[in-house]
Amino acid sequence: MEEWHPGSFTKNFSWGPDLKVLHEMIRVGFADDFADVPRSKFRQRVRNNERPDYVALNFFLYNETRGGVDYVVLDELVFQA
Repeated sequence: MEEWHPGSFTKNFSWGPDLKVLHEMIRVGFADDFADVPRSKFRQRVRNNERPDYVALNFFLYNETRGGVDYVVLDELVFQA
């Protein structure tokens, strides 16, 4: 398992060219669908990417709680990805 060291979240997320990692995580997490997805389902889908999902979820994607369930919400960033 890769060890993560403190640093900026962009460095630790290993962006690569053109924010490729964020783009891939959005596509996998939303399963190429245009609908809000429960946060737990999003995390389950990206678990095999071997990258920390918390950076995308906590810094870039809009999260909302509805009826006691946390959702990752479809917004313009997700739409563009």
